Amino acid sequence: MAARNSDSLDRETLLPLSYPPPSSPSQHTGPSNPILSRPRSWRALINTRLGRIVVFSGATLIALLALHGIFKPDYKAGVQKAYSWANGSGPPPGQDGRPYTAHMPEPTGSSGSTPGGIMNAGTGSGPGEVEGTGYAYGAHVEGHEWTMDELREMVKGTKGYYVRDWSLGLGWNNMRYIIEASLLHAQLLNRTLVLPSFVYMRGCEFSHDVCAAYAPQVDRFKEVGWRRDLSGRWERQSEDILLDPSIGAGLMKREDGQKDHTGWRVPIEYMFDLPHLRASQPVVLVSEYLTLHGLNPSSEWKSGMWGRWAYEKDNTYYMLPNQQYDPQDILRVDRLLPEVQQYIDNWTERGQLIQARLQLKKGNSELGMMEWEDVKDDLRDIGEINVDDEEGLELALREAGLSVLYTFQGSRGIDLIKHVTEPIRQVAPTKMLRGLYDDVNNINDEVLLLEGEVHLWRKPGSLRFTTSAARSNFQSIVLHSMQPHPRVREIGDLMARHLTEKVGGRMYFAGHLRRGDFVELGWALAHDIAPHLKMVTDAFQRGTETIKQIKASGDAHVAPVPGVQLNTTVLTLELPQQGDPFFLATDERGVDELAYCRSQGALLTPDIISFTDRRMYGWELLFSDIVMLVEQVVMSQSGFFYGYGASSVAGGTLNQRAARGRDPRTGVVE
Repeated sequence: MAARNSDSLDRETLLPLSYPPPSSPSQHTGPSNPILSRPRSWRALINTRLGRIVVFSGATLIALLALHGIFKPDYKAGVQKAYSWANGSGPPPGQDGRPYTAHMPEPTGSSGSTPGGIMNAGTGSGPGEVEGTGYAYGAHVEGHEWTMDELREMVKGTKGYYVRDWSLGLGWNNMRYIIEASLLHAQLLNRTLVLPSFVYMRGCEFSHDVCAAYAPQVDRFKEVGWRRDLSGRWERQSEDILLDPSIGAGLMKREDGQKDHTGWRVPIEYMFDLPHLRASQPVVLVSEYLTLHGLNPSSEWKSGMWGRWAYEKDNTYYMLPNQQYDPQDILRVDRLLPEVQQYIDNWTERGQLIQARLQLKKGNSELGMMEWEDVKDDLRDIGEINVDDEEGLELALREAGLSVLYTFQGSRGIDLIKHVTEPIRQVAPTKMLRGLYDDVNNINDEVLLLEGEVHLWRKPGSLRFTTSAARSNFQSIVLHSMQPHPRVREIGDLMARHLTEKVGGRMYFAGHLRRGDFVELGWALAHDIAPHLKMVTDAFQRGTETIKQIKASGDAHVAPVPGVQLNTTVLTLELPQQGDPFFLATDERGVDELAYCRSQGALLTPDIISFTDRRMYGWELLFSDIVMLVEQVVMSQSGFFYGYGASSVAGGTLNQRAARGRDPRTGVVE
């Protein structure tokens, strides 16, 4: 029998069933299609293969039309689901290339409760949501695109714009702290905050040319006009920098010996959830501001500084000089309280008694900043004052020309990591206070510019608060308004799920090792990797004992922050077992050092994230800065976290843990 080619097979489908195949001895020698070669009645046609196919197809079509009329399927929803998946938002749960078996949801309170904040949002029961996380896949592609008309309407509800000289030479966590403070200032002054349209990535997880294919590669020190001296301090190269949009031209190499200061310019929208932020506060980007004023958005200064004269067009701006923000003889607060001003240098008899006692205890007739608990101890044995009645004590201090201020405890005795999870009170002479609202709210210029930087060595918000309610409002900005990008949260949640699977559904512990330039500058806790990692594993042992005590007492609680409910996994999940791996986030890139960490049980991000995860998230995971954001999400969900009190990564992680309702005793920075 001769072999049949594809053409003969195609023709065979048109032959009647009773007709011999072309390869048979009685093969027909006429036209290839016998139906066309001789007339047949319709009854005879039904007996052919073609006829039966036609009849069956017609019956099927009629049945489908009937079903469509009954059920009316939602094709639009199906197309949208396919669109969301194709645009990188990820497949539905269980279809991400890994088994969907051991995912442990995070309880966030009693049934029927409504946890506050986006970190606790949702129940995990909606379509496309990962169970227990409250996050719907693809939600970010549904974000509202603001038109220029809508932005104009948003700005109309405010007095104008609040603008900054943005320190784009810093890493993202420090930039986020500056943005959080600026959101507070803009809200306080009823102004629209103007953010830079881009930031600079500082690290590439692959070779530089790979990252350069996705974002403009630049010398970021030259772009921002900053240099770093031997002590690690960032400095401006020239006083003329404020007036020159081509900031940084001809700068020397930075002075700390590191030659690689390559950066990549990335739109700021990839670093946080801008649509979510805009839902709570008026915010525009510099490029949008320029467009609204009929200026070329590409004229935005690459240094991050405000363009002064370059951004002017039929509008005016007022500049608050940097040296006037908080000189050494004042304390910057949000606003002054009228009821306390009357006691400045006009003390009551009780106030004079308080002043005399505190001056004696402090050994100085001119009081400065004092800690609340120290003041209580100093006044404890004065009969007329009950220091345990804190409200009454605050009123008594007012009569002594002293104000109670509300702020946050720093880490390691300094204010570097800007976490807002440990609220404290301090006491200072009322005459030292200067209210930001009181000083500049009377400015009616369209643009209010705060010159230079007011970030380093200052409290979160770059000021203190005169009421506890104002401090709580700032905590809400940090914990609930300023959120990671939805895709950062998405991939972080996936990694947390993978980790939970690897430890059999038990808790996983997480630590952060700040290495990189900290080692070279002498800022790391240890120079060598072995003793440095041992600090983390030793902390895990202490953390295990802490969690055992919490479980035994059943007394778990949230951090003193607004809008959260307790995450009960500290009570319900088992502690890690001997030999369980732990998650380690680090900027260490030495091959031998990383191999040592793995030999001690550490799982690094490349060990956890899958090819499917990378495809789902996209090009952003090329950049170390965004990988770090994902790692913060992972660490915020760990049973116990240990970090370094001089690293801004730790501060952001503590804030996220608080927003998730984690017991503050399960997160330690040293």
